[in-house]
Amino acid sequence: MLLISCTGSDVQITKQPLAIKKQFFDPVKDKGKVPLEAGEEALTVWSFGCKSEFKFDVIEKIPLGKNDYMVTIKIKSVHMTLSAPLTVFLPNGAPPETVQHEDGHVEICKRIYRDIDSECLDAGKSLIGKEYQDSGSTVQAACQRCVERASADIYERYHGKTSFPVNNVSAIFDDLSRESKEDPAVLVEKAFSKYREIETVQ
Repeated sequence: MLLISCTGSDVQITKQPLAIKKQFFDPVKDKGKVPLEAGEEALTVWSFGCKSEFKFDVIEKIPLGKNDYMVTIKIKSVHMTLSAPLTVFLPNGAPPETVQHEDGHVEICKRIYRDIDSECLDAGKSLIGKEYQDSGSTVQAACQRCVERASADIYERYHGKTSFPVNNVSAIFDDLSRESKEDPAVLVEKAFSKYREIETVQ
């Protein structure tokens, strides 16, 4: 089921629920089949997707030669579809502390994905009225290249507010877990707090 959030008619967000898949494996028989690094017994893999679609006006198209056009478009509206699939790899019979640790990584992903809406809306709004110019063998091809650049602009901002903080908070969480035997839920809170402190200093 899709969760839909809209603001006005120029920016829309369709947000898919965070999808969590748990995959159990045999540490001996499945060795090499699971993307574990040396010393790891379990792993959570996350991916944050942002697909953008646009309505735009072609405000200029200039023939540059045979099969060569320069086009300028102006963005009228943006529709973003967000997704966040997670896969938790756990060894068969994983001890509770291992499961709880991976649950901590899932919680980190949940929080950041939950709070991304306003940033995505701002990213979409920043493109309304923005112009992109590119060339192609046809007007349609040139427009497509403009749209790809607009999509990249939104994805870069989305990635910077999802994958980047998840990677960093998770790294802090792992460090804290190696140093302390506290409840993973407590360490998640400490990891977010430490990350915010680092971000404030920077």
